[in-house]
Amino acid sequence: MLIFFCLFIVMQQMWLSVADTGVGAWWINKVITRTLAFTIGWLADEQVTVAGSLLTGAHASMNIANGCDGVDMMLMLIAALLSSTLSLRQKLLGALYGLLFLFLINQLRLLLLFEVLQHDRQYFTFTHGILAPFLMLGATGIFYAWWLAASTQPLADDESICALQ
Repeated sequence: MLIFFCLFIVMQQMWLSVADTGVGAWWINKVITRTLAFTIGWLADEQVTVAGSLLTGAHASMNIANGCDGVDMMLMLIAALLSSTLSLRQKLLGALYGLLFLFLINQLRLLLLFEVLQHDRQYFTFTHGILAPFLMLGATGIFYAWWLAASTQPLADDESICALQ
């Protein structure tokens, strides 16, 4: 646990040192917001415009700020994987797949928030402050538990025979 906390704190501080620079702006303005605009147009068939971190739809605008980008959960997952007893290969694969998974889950979270803001504004505070964070934390924990279980399963009999040859 101590290794996990130390890794998470160090990585969080490293991210915070660049979050307000061009790197952080690129991540939010280009990667997060533009992907979300594409997703909204594709899935929800709504017209949205993007100006930096601001996403504007027909009925509301949503600003995607530091902390809304999913990086905290991504760093938490990486810290958990690095502090696990998995092999380096399994840690790196887990980080790669986990980051992709969490990026997609965060896009789903942001899509949900945007739709609630556009169509059911009275639920935005609950969704933003309670439901969406639990979604991200739960998805991170479930992926981590699944990856640990999948990565530590013994080989099937036919796989172990092939491995011995």
